[in-house]
Amino acid sequence: MPALQSLHDLRELTENISASVAVFEYSQSKAYKIVVCNKRFLVMIGKASTELTHEFGAGVELPRYATGLFNESLNKVAETGEPLEFEQAFDVQKQTFWWRLSLKPLIENDCVRRIMVTAIDITEKINLEKKLKTSNSRFCSVIEAAYDGIVTIGQDQNIMLFNSAAEVIFGYQKEDIIGKPLTILMPEKHRVNHMNYVNMFSNSPLSSRDMMERSLIYARKQDGSEFPCEITISKIRVEGQPEYTAIIRDVSERTKLLHELEYAATTDTLTGLHNRRYLETATKNALKLIQRYSRPLSVLFLDLDDFKKINDKYGHDIGDDVLRLFSKTLADSFRECDTVARFGGEEFICLLPETDIDLAFDIAERFRETVESLSLTEPELIKFTVSIGLSVYQEGDDKNTLFRRCDEAVYTAKAAGKNNCKIYKK
Repeated sequence: MPALQSLHDLRELTENISASVAVFEYSQSKAYKIVVCNKRFLVMIGKASTELTHEFGAGVELPRYATGLFNESLNKVAETGEPLEFEQAFDVQKQTFWWRLSLKPLIENDCVRRIMVTAIDITEKINLEKKLKTSNSRFCSVIEAAYDGIVTIGQDQNIMLFNSAAEVIFGYQKEDIIGKPLTILMPEKHRVNHMNYVNMFSNSPLSSRDMMERSLIYARKQDGSEFPCEITISKIRVEGQPEYTAIIRDVSERTKLLHELEYAATTDTLTGLHNRRYLETATKNALKLIQRYSRPLSVLFLDLDDFKKINDKYGHDIGDDVLRLFSKTLADSFRECDTVARFGGEEFICLLPETDIDLAFDIAERFRETVESLSLTEPELIKFTVSIGLSVYQEGDDKNTLFRRCDEAVYTAKAAGKNNCKIYKK
């Protein structure tokens, strides 16, 4: 551009620019000084506009904290003849304002004697960036400190975020898992339907959902082992592209505890068979099914013969051994669909679904013969037998009437000499 020969020309130029403007000139003291600046520039550096002299700004000095970066930038522009930009903060009336400064060399006789500096206020932008940085820092801190695993995937289903808790839960390190497909964390049987679920959720109006709404979810560790977990998923759009985030909690210990509690609540501790509480629930369910589908249900009531005599003669420890041996034999002798339970003391009940009374009698007889062949050898040879009463479901029966008929059949078997099977008869 043509050289600006007079300070008056520069003065007019600076005042007509809607930005903070100053012109620096290389002095004999080998330093740059302000020779012209507009009022906006004075306000920017925290000077009163009255400091603008008849020399159009001559003698105005920058704040000491800003001179280092300014001089370095001015020298660079003078040496290269190329424009330069940098950012600088100025403190004005106990506030900090940020500016983007553009340095443009003014060439005169192929030499840079003056440099025009224009500045635009970017305080709002800087403050927003700081807030965003703080927010991101807080967000990252929360994610890394979270007890639950947090995993984010993009539209390509590859892992973008994997927090420290996820490393502990799955056994992967971030650097080994980032960029890998999410399916690597799933049991193989779930992988084939993964995209269908993603598409359904993507098209759903819901922004988040709990994946345990239907059933217990299992995930896969790096070592190939599977574990139950709670998963909540959410979706957002970032720059028009979908991102999905899963919050994952390993519930192995809780599930194990629940199973243990359920087992304790429904299992007889001595024999390992189902207990009376479980039997009552199973009987109610069985009655509902046979009433709906009109299928047969037979019930066996088993009572060890002369068990009190065994306890009295050998003690309760030996009596418990007899009960355990009998119970194991009972459990091994019936089908998985049958319900075998200890009713109390030396009394046991078996529910036989899809079994009429004739087949039930054959089953009972075979089991009676098996028990007759059992024995304990310590402290001496101990033999024992069982009496079995049978009944079949009749229309209108409830649990109590069904069990009562079996109980009466057992008494009939006992009265007939024990060690036999009897069907209830009116």
